[in-house]
Amino acid sequence: MTLFFNNNYIQLKMKIAGWPRMALCHFNCLPAGTTYPMTLHSGEPVAKGERWPARTTLREQPPF
Repeated sequence: MTLFFNNNYIQLKMKIAGWPRMALCHFNCLPAGTTYPMTLHSGEPVAKGERWPARTTLREQPPF
């Protein structure tokens, strides 16, 4: 099977291998609303095919 991409989590020194039709979810805030530095990540170049990122934001309270 061909590896398609990696997500590199910088603080954790960990790479998550991406496969076709794979979804990766992480939460970048702690319960108090502060940022969680362990989720800082970078995407590496795609080795084969295309990468289609999607993003959504979930909120407990309205922003305004």
